[in-house]
Amino acid sequence: MHSDPPLAVPRPTLWTLLRSQGLGVFCGLSTVLLLAIGSFVIAATRGGASAGLRLDEVLPFFEPPSAVHLWFYLLLPVLGLYGINTALATWYSVSIKWRNGFRQPWAYGAAFIHVGFLLALLAHLVGGIGGEQQGLLLHGDWSELPDGRQARVTSVDLEQLPGGMPKAIDVAVEIRSVSGLVETAELGYNQPLSAGLGATLVLLQRPVSVPVSAVLTAGGERCTLPRGGRCRLGGYDVHLADMRDSGAHGMLARVIAAGRDGWIALGAPQPFAQEFVVTLAHVERETGAVVTWRRAPGNPWALGAALFLIVGVVLMWRRFV
Repeated sequence: MHSDPPLAVPRPTLWTLLRSQGLGVFCGLSTVLLLAIGSFVIAATRGGASAGLRLDEVLPFFEPPSAVHLWFYLLLPVLGLYGINTALATWYSVSIKWRNGFRQPWAYGAAFIHVGFLLALLAHLVGGIGGEQQGLLLHGDWSELPDGRQARVTSVDLEQLPGGMPKAIDVAVEIRSVSGLVETAELGYNQPLSAGLGATLVLLQRPVSVPVSAVLTAGGERCTLPRGGRCRLGGYDVHLADMRDSGAHGMLARVIAAGRDGWIALGAPQPFAQEFVVTLAHVERETGAVVTWRRAPGNPWALGAALFLIVGVVLMWRRFV
């Protein structure tokens, strides 16, 4: 009695391996493990190798490279392989269903979810490479934003707790575009200014008291100057170059007069020439805000990913009702 020879099992090709479910599970578990390791490493090295890390930015991991971040260097190829696996598996599944005559939209719900996942990976990549941020001080005068626009504070409404801590803050600002168009907006702790579908953000950090002008006296004369302003006192041209709050020494003004350049403390006379003594008599202040300007080019991609995920979930739900 003769038996039929066993059927030959085709050897897996690179194509089948790259789109296999097993590879997807491996990449998913590896991603979770590496991210878990990274959370502990970043927390433990926040004062050292991880001090420069901000949000989702990727470049600080390489400035300079560190063995501490080996988990991240391994994560990059794993995520790349994960994306290739997802893209090939999705294409294969969709093509099989289409060739077999499946035309119902809900049959492709999983494909929408997979595309949303790929867009989310792309959002992290674009945002990680192109993201940047910068601290700025906004007040009553126009301040330049890194994206070419200008902004200024028109009013600040601060609500404080009984102990003096801020409870809520609403900062009214005006934004002037490159073309000169002025728009009004409200800025708060949970209300950032957003442009380009979140690609550019202005986030409120804290309100501050900003010096805007100083009263200088010399002998019996006095003048009020804005930062950068000039006047004439005691027969000399006086230039208020700068003002700053030094903390321990209080408010300081940088004054240039009679060929000398010096910092004057509030209420402390400072000689600049014989019988020419300048005093910083008073400083006018206004409430401004310290903000963080952030470029986040991955945010529009993340919104697109969310849209695909929502459509996919709706189609998957329709499939089972």
